Amino acid sequence: MEKTKVALCEAEVGTGKTHAYLLAAVICRLFHADKQPIVISTSTIALQKALTEEYIPQISSILLQHRIIDAPFTFAVRKGKSHYACDSRVKTYLASLRHNDRLQEQELMEIEILTMLFTGGCPIDLDGLPLTDYVKGCIRVERCQPTCGLASVCRYRSFLKEAGQNKIDFQIANHNLVLGDILSQKGGRNRLLPEHRVLIFDEAHKLLDAARQMYGVGFGNMELERLAAGIRRAVGRHPKRERVFWICEGMLRFNVLFFETVQDAARRGYDHSCRGILFSRKCFLALETLTEILRELSAFFYAADQQELIFRQDRKGAGDSVPALFWQNP
Repeated sequence: MEKTKVALCEAEVGTGKTHAYLLAAVICRLFHADKQPIVISTSTIALQKALTEEYIPQISSILLQHRIIDAPFTFAVRKGKSHYACDSRVKTYLASLRHNDRLQEQELMEIEILTMLFTGGCPIDLDGLPLTDYVKGCIRVERCQPTCGLASVCRYRSFLKEAGQNKIDFQIANHNLVLGDILSQKGGRNRLLPEHRVLIFDEAHKLLDAARQMYGVGFGNMELERLAAGIRRAVGRHPKRERVFWICEGMLRFNVLFFETVQDAARRGYDHSCRGILFSRKCFLALETLTEILRELSAFFYAADQQELIFRQDRKGAGDSVPALFWQNP
């Protein structure tokens, strides 16, 4: 931690891994002038609860008892925005329920909880509330905009501001949020987590799946079929429509060939060291052909788009009204 190096540690359950890294992180923070928070990333809510309800309070109590620290350790549990209630959406959904003349027992309970949510009687963390997934979907944070009418009193924005302060000792997050913070940093956007010296991935065996989810790009067998259908709708009466249709047919043939060869490769077995399929030469040839077809389609659409732009400018220059578009660039 002192030398900002990477350490990879493995030990059996119950051997004290959590205590070990917490004590090391505490010592590192105590003797560093910058006092940056310690970020601990987990993959389960159960471990987050254990850290905040058991491990951190226990170590904090021992160090207080021996007068090594003057105040208990502080922490903030960080989750994705979909785990929190949006005051504006709670208000809207609550109003829709109250307009219902025939409220069921379940809805009466929901109204009581939502009223407490809106008036600040219970926390905005939805994970601990007895609400259905449907209701949570209706009231969770989606787009938190500063232009919102409740922005000045928004508890979610207040929570983010308070949780992002350096004075908090521990930031307890999940793998997806930490990886999202790295993406935001690389993209020059606002960071999701404050600056930190120490980053600990507990349950690191789940990190690979989280990285695939955050950084990976999916390509399914229906992707190009949807693309071809969209192209057919977009082409309309373009003079080269027959050529485009012919290219699309070729694309769909090679799409089927590619996924058939992938399926054959899967039947022959996986490389279990990385859970990947060993591609054959046939797979690569099909993929290369698909790439060339997509390049040709891309060039065609770009050229058609430029021609349409020139056509529109010529008509405008002649003083005529712009005709209805016969070509739409998807």
